[in-house]
Amino acid sequence: MPVGARLRLEYLDQNEAFAGMLPRHGTVSRRLETAGANNWYLLDLDTPIEYARIRHDRFLIRSRWEGHEVGEAEPTSVFIVLIPDPSLLDKESIDIDEFELVAWGMSHTE
Repeated sequence: MPVGARLRLEYLDQNEAFAGMLPRHGTVSRRLETAGANNWYLLDLDTPIEYARIRHDRFLIRSRWEGHEVGEAEPTSVFIVLIPDPSLLDKESIDIDEFELVAWGMSHTE
């Protein structure tokens, strides 16, 4: 998926309290890697959300489905991960356990 791609993110499962935060539109601004995967994406939201009294203007997302990637023509199920501290993104390889998996979603390329 190229940086600059536009996505629509919809709620799918795992946290009904988060369902009202979606859908959201955003732009992929960066590809990130962990020790085990190099296909995490930073999605800059067009409209921020407030969840658990914290303002979020970006999510980390990654496809949940083997053989499918974020940004393909067909929608894909994704992990939606909140960023508790933006400085965690400053590392060359991020530790996904330092972030908060909040829900599963569906990513649609616009």
